[in-house]
Amino acid sequence: MFALKDYEENKKASHNKEQLLDCFKISYRSLVNHKRNFSYQHVLEHSLNRLNLDFKESETDENLLSWFNKVYHFKRLELFDIEDLEEIIFHRPNYVQIIQAGKSQFNSIDLGLSQNDYNLSLETQCLKNGVEWNYSKPFASFKTQIGNLTFRLSLIHSSAQDGIFHKAFFRLISKSSFPLSNFTSDQETSEYIISLINQKKNILISGSTGSGKTSFIKSSLFNNKQDEHLIILEDTRELTNEFPHYTCLLSKDDESYSLKKYCEYAMRMRPDRIILGEMRGAEVVPFLLNMNNGHKGLMSTIHANSSIDAVSRVALLFELYSESKSITYEQVLKLITSNLDYVIHIENKKVVDISKIIGFSDGQIRFENIYSSKRNP
Repeated sequence: MFALKDYEENKKASHNKEQLLDCFKISYRSLVNHKRNFSYQHVLEHSLNRLNLDFKESETDENLLSWFNKVYHFKRLELFDIEDLEEIIFHRPNYVQIIQAGKSQFNSIDLGLSQNDYNLSLETQCLKNGVEWNYSKPFASFKTQIGNLTFRLSLIHSSAQDGIFHKAFFRLISKSSFPLSNFTSDQETSEYIISLINQKKNILISGSTGSGKTSFIKSSLFNNKQDEHLIILEDTRELTNEFPHYTCLLSKDDESYSLKKYCEYAMRMRPDRIILGEMRGAEVVPFLLNMNNGHKGLMSTIHANSSIDAVSRVALLFELYSESKSITYEQVLKLITSNLDYVIHIENKKVVDISKIIGFSDGQIRFENIYSSKRNP
């Protein structure tokens, strides 16, 4: 008799917990749609009120807290706090690609989340960072903090794919900057690059995705003079700086907050240097015109296969986005090569080429190869 009674009570308690978890998830989704930040306690109280339950009935329920930590904090990502981590790509909720020390491997994992919960967790990251991401805006990229790790999170909405789950790219942002010597094979090359920075040369950093362009330019900032006003223009904040006298402007999905507008406005802010995180669109036009106005110490990065390919790519971008349709490709190249001083090409976190840009004549980009890892092993 007592065994039957205990069974019925346990069955009732189990049902209440399942009911509470379901209600907890519903309450969570409701708060996600209305609030940017909320706590476990908020969701719990909201759920209990819906079910007319007393707090004591659930205050020790670890299932609720565990689910909240996984979804709201993406807690399981802290398991990837490993040495030389570069990026984690979620192809599916239970299948990831890990890039570590330049090598890639695929693994099956258990996040402890259903497919819907996984999607909700990524949507929560957008909410917490004030980023709009949905069917009408299927792409997003922003900086986010998960535990002790800082990532640039790039997202592709399920609506843009042939699938029912979102895809996520967590690229680790290092909190510390490496010395420039980490990017060179000898001290002489490192000192030469530092001298170019101190001379306020206009420098373009080229390389492929993940080659180390952003890390290199971040390290170079610490070789700037501390009495300089730096203006840093980015779409995602990665180029942090310890100097109190720097200005960082972050672009948004709005023309008034675009990198192009920032480049145009930067000259009114008495900059000693302007650092553009990456050249890939209309911002290339005002950035180059700033160089042409005689401003020195400008730096940026671009995706390219070589130093000279980088110059050609800048010219192509300028031609595509310039409002002046009368300017020719050759004229653009003359503009670039008369104002850009050096291109530093990076592969696998190492400087492999330094080219001094001399000019453009007879249909050719004139340059002097100052350093090549192939020539200087």
